[in-house]
Amino acid sequence: MAETPEERLDQLFDSFDEAGVPSVRAEFDLGRLGTNGTPSQTNAAAVWLKNKAEAAEQDQKSFRRKQTRRWLFTTFIALLALGVAGVAFILAAGQP
Repeated sequence: MAETPEERLDQLFDSFDEAGVPSVRAEFDLGRLGTNGTPSQTNAAAVWLKNKAEAAEQDQKSFRRKQTRRWLFTTFIALLALGVAGVAFILAAGQP
């Protein structure tokens, strides 16, 4: 059985919810977009949804990059501290 457009739209909204963009369902108001089923207006709604999805994807990529940088910096500082502690231990061990 083929899915109706409403079911596909619900699935799309569910995927936005799972991706952490819960406001999409609320923002997608057919009356606000002026869609009444005409092809050009339906295409406008599709473009709006596509832009919203791309923006959410960019936000997710930006967040991942920021987390990776933070992790690398923290790891670098931890290794630097271990190196300094190791050198101090070796120097202290050589003292009578």
